[in-house]
Amino acid sequence: MRRPLIILLIILSNTLLAQNVIDGYIDLSKEEFQDQTYALDGTWLFSWNTDFETFNSNQTSVVPGFWNSEQNGNFPTFGQACYRIKIKVPKTQTKLSLRINNIHNSYRVYINDSLIHEHGKTNKLEQEQIANWSPFLLPIRPKDTTFNLTFVIANFGHRNSGFASSIFIGDYEKMIKDREFYMAIDAIIIGGLLVLGFFLLGMYLLWKRDQPLLYFLGFSLVFGLWMSFRDEKVFFSTWNSFDWELALRIEYSAMIIAASLFILYIAKLFPRQNIAFMQYAVLIINSIALLLILFFPPEIFTYVAVTNIITLVIAMVYIMLVFTQVIKSKEFDNTFTSISLMLLYTFLSLKVINFLDIIAINNTILDIITLLFVLSMALIFANRFSGIFNSTLALKDKAEQQQRDLKVKNKEILASIQYAKHLQSTILPTAAEINANFEKAFIFFEPKDIVSGDFYWVERHNNLIYFAVADCTGHGVPGAMVSFVCSNALTRAISEEKLLQPDEVLDRTRAIVMQQFSTSEVSLNDGMDISLGIYNPSSKTLEWAGANNPIWVVKKQSNSILEYRGNKQPIGNYVTTPQPFDKHKLELQEGDRLYLFSDGYIDQFGGKDGKKFKSNNLKKLILSIQEQPIDQHLAVLSKAFYDWQGEFEQIDDVCVLGIEI
Repeated sequence: MRRPLIILLIILSNTLLAQNVIDGYIDLSKEEFQDQTYALDGTWLFSWNTDFETFNSNQTSVVPGFWNSEQNGNFPTFGQACYRIKIKVPKTQTKLSLRINNIHNSYRVYINDSLIHEHGKTNKLEQEQIANWSPFLLPIRPKDTTFNLTFVIANFGHRNSGFASSIFIGDYEKMIKDREFYMAIDAIIIGGLLVLGFFLLGMYLLWKRDQPLLYFLGFSLVFGLWMSFRDEKVFFSTWNSFDWELALRIEYSAMIIAASLFILYIAKLFPRQNIAFMQYAVLIINSIALLLILFFPPEIFTYVAVTNIITLVIAMVYIMLVFTQVIKSKEFDNTFTSISLMLLYTFLSLKVINFLDIIAINNTILDIITLLFVLSMALIFANRFSGIFNSTLALKDKAEQQQRDLKVKNKEILASIQYAKHLQSTILPTAAEINANFEKAFIFFEPKDIVSGDFYWVERHNNLIYFAVADCTGHGVPGAMVSFVCSNALTRAISEEKLLQPDEVLDRTRAIVMQQFSTSEVSLNDGMDISLGIYNPSSKTLEWAGANNPIWVVKKQSNSILEYRGNKQPIGNYVTTPQPFDKHKLELQEGDRLYLFSDGYIDQFGGKDGKKFKSNNLKKLILSIQEQPIDQHLAVLSKAFYDWQGEFEQIDDVCVLGIEI
């Protein structure tokens, strides 16, 4: 059991069996630099508030560490200090390099008495100091195997002053390869997070109702930004002159925002298992921390790193409780949930160990665990989205099947309606039948649907010609069914009961229709409006009655229309006390013209303003074509109707009957 633990610690640790600096001296002369890099950790000679020329080596300071810590003498945070060690390297080693990742917050490097590099600008005066936070790989060529390495560090911004991480020494070529490797790892992780974020953005655009997706893509993008400021600092590798204070604010803000977005993601993804008061506690603490970062100087807001420990503890407990309830509920795939929880706690535990300096954890290991955790969370969501997607596909298949079934049913219904049209045509007189009774006549008949609620009717009984245009309730199939009832009632009143007066015909037709509809258990307020004429060719007299609909008469060589209006009552159950219909008697002469119509023509919307055609316009149109033979009126009226309708939908059945005596 002890051996695997030792191996694990070796894998996770950055400092692999390296010798420590003791009182400013380290002997690496017997080490193989080609196989190893060495952390120059230990006690360095230290001189506070001095420069290279005035270095005073009467005390030591632990590196990595900060001179303002209690361990290292609790010196003032802001100022300048010098660190020095003596290093002995192998004789065969000619080309070395220093790996410098995190010094707060500007420095100079000396080999013996020579300045070899300045990072930012160091000075004892704050106004003269310029910070630079970018990592650096510094090649060195000492003339002797034993040499002094001196750092002059100035800090006037961060709460911690000195070395935030180890200084490494090793073979230049190896360190170049190592840095390229670490940079590649960071780039892969950051790139993976960014690609994941944009992929999730695409998913969100397809499925905008899923709020957790929005929070998770935000977390992925912001977390990727935060990682670009950590460890190898990929951000500074492309923009090493970026302002130090702004970079620090971005790093800390990204850390806070990413943590908050992740908490919101968990809360939205698992709403039933969410623990609201813990969620709000984390978000409130993070909100306060973000305000500090945005509006206070670095020496204050960098203490957020300490408060993050409190947030971390609350978040760990919160996530553990939520995930435990999720696993128990079995709402989600427990495999991915369990893996995510294990990876998260591994990552957080290693972060705490690293923060408390229990052991120095390899940052690459932490980054890989972080990426695996993010991917496992993505898999939880992907599994959830997969369920939604599969359900959508199932619904799509079902809808397509229903659509196929509907097409079959529609085909059957259309066939039935077409047959109904055929049946309806049997009650409508043909053009030949109309012309057999009136030599000069036309019919403009345009159903809104396949079958019509309007119908026209012409029959001859006892040398009298009965003709009518009727408008039944509704249109399409319902209107056609009503038209069958009303047409049959009209035929019964004339053929079977031998009624000769139009008003009596309408009274009896109304009684038959009301009787037919009263047999139903459901009250039906259906019926028809009608214009009914009975013409005697011998005497050229016309007796007429109407239910709501009129008849227009244009006398020969007249430029006006005589309008006879029907009673304001329909044929049907619309009125509680039906009144007898009135009869009108007209003396006609050859050349007089009669027009009967339903309201479909005059009620049609159209024209440039989308208004109704109206009866006045129909009157003007009819008067304008009186010089033309009546058999040409059909073409004029139909063209005028379609031109007026334009792109508008036909709203009702249309029927216009014109007769010339």
